[in-house]
Amino acid sequence: MNYSEQPEIQLLIRNKRVRQLACAILQRAKDAGIPKDFLRIDERSFADVLCPNYHKNIKEFASVIYNDSNILKRKFIVIDGGSGIPTNRKTAGFAVLFLLLANDLRGNYIDCDSVRHKLQTINSTVDITRNDLVEEYKSYDVLFLSEVDRDRFTPHFESDSFMDEILNYRSDNDKPTIISFYKPVTNIKDKSKEELAADGKLSLSGGKFLSALSMQDIGDKDILRIRVKSI
Repeated sequence: MNYSEQPEIQLLIRNKRVRQLACAILQRAKDAGIPKDFLRIDERSFADVLCPNYHKNIKEFASVIYNDSNILKRKFIVIDGGSGIPTNRKTAGFAVLFLLLANDLRGNYIDCDSVRHKLQTINSTVDITRNDLVEEYKSYDVLFLSEVDRDRFTPHFESDSFMDEILNYRSDNDKPTIISFYKPVTNIKDKSKEELAADGKLSLSGGKFLSALSMQDIGDKDILRIRVKSI
């Protein structure tokens, strides 16, 4: 008798494979830097942080995000909204990152302030240069750049061009980049004077990619926008 063909044995084998797959996904999530408190965000929890004024049917939108893998096949997934506290933006970002990692991708979470400090320091560390850092961020299958505040970039250190190099490469190679903005994404007519150049156009602080993605009126099939509610 071939015991492996018995239904109960097949069930045990399937359950073992499911557990192995779940453990592998969790390990990828931990390796990507997802904090423990954000490792298990289910569909309902994701829907709970969405802004109902932007996403007219939040349950339907959340269902599509969790059940249609094609919706996340975008070059950029932009998250904004919420209050000054980043909890809801991070919840949405980590949920999307986890879903992408479940597709056997390798990813990483980075805080924008941390990246900015490294790029704006001439000697980033003893062991790694800025070019090494840029190559690392290019390499990940998926990258979550959290809490972008373009006003905090200093142009004297060429951090803008380094950010453009990273995002341009990732865009050209269809590597999803999740970006959460500290400030709400708005139309250019609603931008403050500090965010506009002398000619009235949007300032390129942070690079042309972050500048373009910070505008609501940029319509592109390769961009998925997610807005969260205030806490």
